[in-house]
Amino acid sequence: MSSAGYVVPNARKHLSEPATLRLKSFDRPFVFSLLAVLLVACQPAPSDPPSADVADPCGAETLQSLVGQPFADVSLPDYEPQRIFRIGDAVTMDFIETRRNVQLSEDGVTILAISCG
Repeated sequence: MSSAGYVVPNARKHLSEPATLRLKSFDRPFVFSLLAVLLVACQPAPSDPPSADVADPCGAETLQSLVGQPFADVSLPDYEPQRIFRIGDAVTMDFIETRRNVQLSEDGVTILAISCG
């Protein structure tokens, strides 16, 4: 085969052979290492076992018996972070799952709600 005086050696042989990918011996460890890394990356991450406090991270459920009682007569257990506010008070809108919120009546006398967030 000649094209403008240039001869392509074994041109017919290369065109008739099927294309195959041959890895050199030094490429194989790299390819296998890459495959191993990809397989490990596809595995799901181990998860921590769910704890009993997932539904109630701040302990508000245990204090629901205090709702409706006068705030002055109640001794709340020490807990941080805790936010005590009256209806109508300005409070931040951020949600902190472990924060205990104690909502008081407008006059600050009665406990209306105890919740997390």
